[in-house]
Amino acid sequence: MTSVPDTAASRRDRIAAAGIRIIATQGLRALTHRAVDHEAGLPQGSTSYYARTRAELIELIADALGARAERAIERLRPLDPGQLPERRDEAIDVVAAQVADLVQVMAEDVPAQRARYALLLELSPEDPAWSTLSGPAGVREAVLSLAGDALGRLGVRDASGRAQELLALVDGLLFTHLVTDTTAPVASVTWAYLSGLRLEGDGTVHR
Repeated sequence: MTSVPDTAASRRDRIAAAGIRIIATQGLRALTHRAVDHEAGLPQGSTSYYARTRAELIELIADALGARAERAIERLRPLDPGQLPERRDEAIDVVAAQVADLVQVMAEDVPAQRARYALLLELSPEDPAWSTLSGPAGVREAVLSLAGDALGRLGVRDASGRAQELLALVDGLLFTHLVTDTTAPVASVTWAYLSGLRLEGDGTVHR
């Protein structure tokens, strides 16, 4: 087995991964530099070298969580809104299934999602790490653009505004899947939401 070179980047990765595991399993109060050193199997003082303060350590962890989210999104089969079925109910089926796939992919990394929610609850929206945790800019913009395009083709009024709502629904469904009910019917909940949106024109899918 090929060993990973012990570089500054690899140590940062190990520190971030250890911090994520600690938060996910023991809670945010257990996150200390000493605990991260121990969890990462690094010499004492290593975490302090790369993240001098707790705020810097949290920012390092937030960046790692953002990178994980980006990799998860890349695994999804791209949805081409231009190829949606002509019938609106069939098109909604396709969009709802894509949302269910997104939730499933994101939920596979349980430690990352648990750590993310713990940090979001703890941090203020003014904290630099908060915006990364609420959705990496690149990922959020891509998902919003795709959702807005798909909703627009479904004939939904104010598609860009409704895309924001859909993203909030996805986050709520992901939380439910992780914390309370892994069998939550993501696709059917999304379908019901999409079906209830007000439409422009005759309600046919736009080409």
